[in-house]
Amino acid sequence: TMATGGVYLGVGPDQNLSYIVHTRPALAIVTDIRRQNMLQHLWFKAVFALASNRVEFLSFLLARQPPALKEHAAFEQIVGAVRAAKTSESLFRKNLASVKSILREKYKLKLSAADLEKIEYVSGAFWREGLDLRFSSIGRNNAMMYPTLEDMLLETDRQGRRQSFLSTEELFQWLKRFHAENRLIPIVGDFAGTHALKTAGAFLKANGLQVSVFYTSNVEFY
Repeated sequence: TMATGGVYLGVGPDQNLSYIVHTRPALAIVTDIRRQNMLQHLWFKAVFALASNRVEFLSFLLARQPPALKEHAAFEQIVGAVRAAKTSESLFRKNLASVKSILREKYKLKLSAADLEKIEYVSGAFWREGLDLRFSSIGRNNAMMYPTLEDMLLETDRQGRRQSFLSTEELFQWLKRFHAENRLIPIVGDFAGTHALKTAGAFLKANGLQVSVFYTSNVEFY
């Protein structure tokens, strides 16, 4: 358990969401050298806006028909029902159009055609692979060493408690509000460079803000 408030500085994609929802910062800035990482965060932001609960969120994320479940269904039931739910390319295209619309019309983001293609690439990977999606790296042939999306969602801590941002409806709703208030800011920059974090630090200093969480993933290794 950590003190709430302050500013979260992180790197990488959606693992940040679970760290953010448990540390409860006032603001989160996620830096990554890959522009596609920023675009993936924007895709998640749109899905948060479009989904009213975690069943809809996970269904939308994977382009599945939202299953009919009781309001307080256990998380493993939600995951199982979404896995069994029907999908189609037409549903994927419909969801993708909704994402593009909300990013351009609701959030007024000036995304290029290449940006939108990358968002389609990311969402397409989640649709095609579903809950079996796992990390892979070109040329390493070690994808099977990594857990699937389902594995990570259902993973527990040492006390047997699930900690994913989707593990409870309360956590999901908090993060949905966090996104709706534009408190998660993904930026493109070199985490170890001379500009991105220096600029973020100047912003924090100018506004009297303090860092409460600093998450570096494996960037220190590189």
